[in-house]
Amino acid sequence: MVVQSLMSDHGMSERRTCKASGLARSTLRYQPVPRDNCGVINFIQNHLAINPRHGFDLLYATARFQKQPWGKTVLWRVYCELRVNLPRRGKKRLPARIRQPLQAAGQPNQGWSCDFMSDALWSGRRFRTFNVIDEFNREGLRIDVDTSLPAVRVIRALNELVEVRGAPLSIRLDNGPEFIAHALAQWAESKGITLNYIQPGKPTQNAYIERFNKTYRTEVLDCYVFDSLQKIRDMTADWMHRYNHHRPHESLGRIPPVEFRVKQFPNLYLTGSRIRGGFNRSFNAHVASRMHKTGDTSAAIAARGLTKSKLAAASCTKAVVHATQRTALSLLPFFGPPETTTPPGGGAMRCHA
Repeated sequence: MVVQSLMSDHGMSERRTCKASGLARSTLRYQPVPRDNCGVINFIQNHLAINPRHGFDLLYATARFQKQPWGKTVLWRVYCELRVNLPRRGKKRLPARIRQPLQAAGQPNQGWSCDFMSDALWSGRRFRTFNVIDEFNREGLRIDVDTSLPAVRVIRALNELVEVRGAPLSIRLDNGPEFIAHALAQWAESKGITLNYIQPGKPTQNAYIERFNKTYRTEVLDCYVFDSLQKIRDMTADWMHRYNHHRPHESLGRIPPVEFRVKQFPNLYLTGSRIRGGFNRSFNAHVASRMHKTGDTSAAIAARGLTKSKLAAASCTKAVVHATQRTALSLLPFFGPPETTTPPGGGAMRCHA
């Protein structure tokens, strides 16, 4: 050291040596004090032993709440030296999502929107719903309810809708695991459907289905207490019929979605096309199943165009009825369920404080 050399070799005093070298005398005399981090280490180890999933933010907040004497810098230094950092969760690598403009379709069946919802039964058992709407008139096309709805169920539901209404030009989706599955992409490519994915963390880019979800949750899921999935399905089918045919929609001029579609395209589903024929076959099979189980041959059901000969043909084999009943139930929102003397659903009203 220069100062020590000047003092020993030339006999200069400490003051003159420090002045000549430009070094403060306090710096020369400084003796480092060893750090005692025992208290900080004990605090961190005791806290993480009780709360192993707490990160540094919660650790620091707890230290402030307990009025510990250490600052954030000391805690962070010791926290890193102990190597107790929680491993960061790897980000899901997705293709670049280009923002798609949220514009209503110019005609029916031009664009659909899909999304999932979740809730729980009275017993605490969780279930999910898969919702599909038409972006042209916000018409609810389908709501599937089950405890598990993987990509295979999504493809099956969309495929049944395509058989009834035809394939849309595009479907707007988020980046959920069911929607980014390769099986769904292959199915859409085979049908000539474009999958428009929204940007991650931007649910407003799929605002049509989000607004539909809010109405469905307010008027069904949050309004009743259900003890079985079947009651949810029954209540959902009844609500979708009322939503599509009777509930005024503000953005459509305060008229129901189906009436808006009929005014804009009056002959869209009234021709003898394959779409209409597919509906008639599916709905007649559903009504035949109800009559086969309950023995109901009332004039109300017969008025829907189901003759006794069609009933006998549809009910001759139970397998045929079960194979088409799922499709018929998904079509109830278009034309409504058969008349019944008891209200569907059977759920108890939820009481809000």
